[in-house]
Amino acid sequence: MEPTKELRETLRRQALQRRNDIPEHLRSAFSHMIKKSAQEIIEELGARTVHCYLSFRSEVDTSELIHALRADGIRIVSPVTLDDGRMESYELTEKRTVGSFAVPEPERVHRVSPSEIDVVILPVVSYDGAGTRLGYGKGFYDRFLAELAASVPKIGLAFCAQESDAIPREAHDIPLDIIITEQGLVRPDHVI
Repeated sequence: MEPTKELRETLRRQALQRRNDIPEHLRSAFSHMIKKSAQEIIEELGARTVHCYLSFRSEVDTSELIHALRADGIRIVSPVTLDDGRMESYELTEKRTVGSFAVPEPERVHRVSPSEIDVVILPVVSYDGAGTRLGYGKGFYDRFLAELAASVPKIGLAFCAQESDAIPREAHDIPLDIIITEQGLVRPDHVI
């Protein structure tokens, strides 16, 4: 394995362990704090269609955020992973299914074009101060983000425990514009 890939895999494993080690009651409390900040940012951005992941395992829980945004009249779309390595967005309804890797997904009823998305809320395994994001290593979000206009804000949700000092960036990596944690906002160095 190449040194960069090996280091990224080590950082990914360590961050997942730190995230899993956060007691469930704290993850729940932190997710609530993150939801409040995310809702404020989305309101400031004037977003009408938000792509938001459906949380699972020890990720920042997005269920409360999704509920609040929908109550504000914002259309929520969520990812569906495809066998060819791509990801598409579908409007979120009450009906959900389980997709690849046991990840919850919306029903594939109303597909939404990347051009309709105003903001993307991404899951994060690890992040650094430059906005480099480590996901689960399959590249779905890397390919998806490349389809969006560069102006679409990319917001990662993470717990502070998931931060790494420096993640080696690969050519395909698209940095996050904002990371929201329980302690507030991290605005990466690349954002002007």
